[in-house]
Amino acid sequence: MELNKVISFIKTDYQWFFSGFGVLLISLLISCLVYFFRKRKMSSSFNKVTQKNIVAGGDVVGRDKN
Repeated sequence: MELNKVISFIKTDYQWFFSGFGVLLISLLISCLVYFFRKRKMSSSFNKVTQKNIVAGGDVVGRDKN
């Protein structure tokens, strides 16, 4: 079984696994999971922008009208 191999590997090589390289692998895995969950959440909700023409009754200008 693969799970037993993983558990025995961690038991025998725990010092190497939890050293810098193991921490790097675990943090990369967690950051990838967070990235994909956020991406999926953002893609499911999107904003739809609609535009309509507005007719003004007079001049629509800034402050520099003479």
